[in-house]
Amino acid sequence: MVGFRAAMRLLLVAPVPLLWLLDSAQADWRSEFDAGNAAYHNRDLDAAIADYGKAIALKPDDAGVYIARGTAYARKGVADEAVADWSKAIELNQTDAEPYYNRGLAYFGMGLLDKAIADDTKAIELTPGDADAFLNRGAAYASKGLIDLAIDDSSKAIELRPYFALAFNNRANDYQNKGEFDRAIAD
Repeated sequence: MVGFRAAMRLLLVAPVPLLWLLDSAQADWRSEFDAGNAAYHNRDLDAAIADYGKAIALKPDDAGVYIARGTAYARKGVADEAVADWSKAIELNQTDAEPYYNRGLAYFGMGLLDKAIADDTKAIELTPGDADAFLNRGAAYASKGLIDLAIDDSSKAIELRPYFALAFNNRANDYQNKGEFDRAIAD
C-alpha cells in the first residue's frame, strides 16, 4: 500500500505521464462514443449499441452515452432496453430533460400513460419552452380521455411554436371528441 506522502511524490515527480493516462482514457472513450454515433447515423444499430456499450464500460458515469444507446435501442424497437438506459441516464443526471422526454415517448408507445405523463411533466419542468413535450403529454392525456388537459397542452405547444401543424391536428381531434366541431374546423 502506498502511503499519502509517497503518492504525493509520485504525482509531483510524474504529473505528465499520469495526465497522459487520463487523456488516453478520455480519447478511448471519445473514440468509442464517436464510433457509436457514426454507426447510428449509418443505421447500423447493432454496431452503435455495441460501441456505446464500450464507451459506457470506459466511462460508466456519463449520462449522455446512456441517452445515445437508449435512442439506438428505441430505433431498433427494443423499448425495454431503451427505457433502462434512459432511466440510468436520469439516475446519473436528473436535470437533463432529454431522457425524461425520450422515456415518456417510450412509455406512451408501451401504453403506460401515467408514466408517460409523469416523464413529460418532468421534461416540461426542466425545459418549459419545449413544445414537443407539451404535445406528447397532451397526446397521453387524450389517450386517457382527459380531453380538456389535452387541449390545454396542445394550445401551449401552439403558443410556443405557432406553426406546429401536429399540435393543431391533435387539438382539432380533441375538439372533435368534445363535440366542438366549429373549433375543430378552425384548427
